[in-house]
Amino acid sequence: MTEQVAHSPFLDALAGYPPWLVVAAAAVAAALALWLLSRVIKWMLWLLAVAVLVVGGGLAIWLLIAR
Repeated sequence: MTEQVAHSPFLDALAGYPPWLVVAAAAVAAALALWLLSRVIKWMLWLLAVAVLVVGGGLAIWLLIAR
């Protein structure tokens, strides 16, 4: 019994390259994507920390003045 596998044009385009090269390129691309994602998350955490300090400080000042 033979199985039919769905072929995508993307995989057909990679068929001409050696498998080790495709895997190596995919690993490098995945590592780069993870590194970029970590940079974005780092900046988001810094912005969140600043926002919490600004809002918390503003709320503390407002509560101090409102009393």
